[in-house]
Amino acid sequence: MTVLHCGATHYHADSFAPLGRALSAAVEQAGQGGLVIDLSGVVLFSSTALRALRAAHLERERQGGRIVAAGGGELVSGVLKFAPFIPHYQSLEEAVAAAGRGAAG
Repeated sequence: MTVLHCGATHYHADSFAPLGRALSAAVEQAGQGGLVIDLSGVVLFSSTALRALRAAHLERERQGGRIVAAGGGELVSGVLKFAPFIPHYQSLEEAVAAAGRGAAG
């Protein structure tokens, strides 16, 4: 199980490249295991950042895996509603359990 802790509070156009690199590295590190993106503490996740998440999802899907997300503020939840390809859980514990069993959210 790999958990990527997103340390910033805001992800937008300026953070697209660093977020993309972090997600790509996490996808590689996860191998055949689960991958959880921990958005706890993130209050803003723009559609540009969502593009980076979509690219990571497609890369992970090619490997036969998936990504789940956890946490984040109300605005993050709102943006992730436009990303049905990423199951979103309120807590990290729920996301880790779901990633471990391969269940959708």
